[in-house]
Amino acid sequence: MFRGTYEHSIDEKGRINIPKPFRDLLEQDTQLFITTSFIKDINCLDVYRPKDWYRLEEDLANRPEFDPDVTDFINYFYSGVQECQLDRQGRILLAPSLRDHGSLSKEVALVGTGRKFRIVDKDLWIAVRVASGEAIKSNPRILHDLKIGG
Repeated sequence: MFRGTYEHSIDEKGRINIPKPFRDLLEQDTQLFITTSFIKDINCLDVYRPKDWYRLEEDLANRPEFDPDVTDFINYFYSGVQECQLDRQGRILLAPSLRDHGSLSKEVALVGTGRKFRIVDKDLWIAVRVASGEAIKSNPRILHDLKIGG
């Protein structure tokens, strides 16, 4: 599972280093699927290993084709996906359209979220994380409802 937060810079060519703990989870895979995403009202990128992307595709293939929620998901996430190769230095090249979507210019956070990780503008990520912490502090029942902790 992808976990933790790592800060990196995007170089002048649009490349970003993938943190070693994330690269270790890729095993021998050098292919990644990167798609447009969001956290609340903040645009970001979601990065999937092939097996997890294919699982998502399979799940969607088993849903009603004309369900409006399925259609919206496909229109947004599928249309934004790009396949990417990890280079020998452990970097990926982010296409300009992906960088534009995520408002990614220089400093980014790579955030583990389980079966995928996210690439988010560093300052925007700090704001999201603080807001999430405040939401939990103001409603500790969230942890109970999610059955987290003791």
